[in-house]
Amino acid sequence: MGKKVKLKIGEQEEFKEGIIRLFKSMHVESARLILLRSHQHISVHELRKNIKKIRGMLRLVRHEIGKKKYGKLNAYYRETAAVIAVLRDDTSQIELLQGMRDSVKSPQVYRSISRAIKQVEAKRKKEFTRFYDSDKQFEINQSLKEKVSVYDSLKIVGNPKEFILKGVKKTYCKARRALEATEIVGSKEVYHDLRKQVKYLMYHLMTISNSLTPELKTYITELNRLSDYLGNLHDLDLFNDHIKEGKLIILDKIKRQTMLKYIYRRRAYLKRNIHKMGDVLFDESSGSFSVKVYDAWNNALNNHENTPA
Repeated sequence: MGKKVKLKIGEQEEFKEGIIRLFKSMHVESARLILLRSHQHISVHELRKNIKKIRGMLRLVRHEIGKKKYGKLNAYYRETAAVIAVLRDDTSQIELLQGMRDSVKSPQVYRSISRAIKQVEAKRKKEFTRFYDSDKQFEINQSLKEKVSVYDSLKIVGNPKEFILKGVKKTYCKARRALEATEIVGSKEVYHDLRKQVKYLMYHLMTISNSLTPELKTYITELNRLSDYLGNLHDLDLFNDHIKEGKLIILDKIKRQTMLKYIYRRRAYLKRNIHKMGDVLFDESSGSFSVKVYDAWNNALNNHENTPA
């Protein structure tokens, strides 16, 4: 698999140098991952994470690079992610089903889930074959390589008033609003939006984590936990739809009800934890949070400048 690129600007790096290095490194690594045929399921997973990280960094500097360039680049990564999404979504469903199978007590339900796993594995194999037969991996590989040079022309200054007081603030605000929306609407789309915003905020803070306080570094860890809960909820929502629509397996009425009850209980558990964590992580205004990050950045910068060589 090779060594993964760590999403963090180095202690001795200027912001501009560091984030451009990260952009380029992520593209080079992603171009390599898309061509790997061994451990392909892991490779696709890492590739999708890289694209999300790139989009997270873009959101961090969106106010510096301008609306037009940001929009064009973000659209490219969104479209690229959509092409490979089906390859990863099947694996997510398999992992979910395996976890469910290990926790059920009914032999009949166990067999039903095992049958579903085999069907999704067969579907995943077909999707990978279709993907490789179309040579899409080479198209994505080439386009990712070409995007590397784009980042030399981006006008990134590294002004914390832009990437923190505007960039971090905007994403925190979106995440906070999405959390509030889940309490009013509660649809799977709203929870999915919350998951995206939480991930973007986490990637913002990871990028500048060398300049953050221990409190904010712990905050990153908690965002990751919240993201995991939201990811599990998303997978359960997809599986719930599969059960209701009979896409994966056809169950008799009793087995179907047993499965749906299990999913209902698990979703309720996840939502309780999501709201409990969310209320703690987003308990202040976006302005207050961004100022806290801004102050941490400036304090770290001043300490670095005052440290004897």
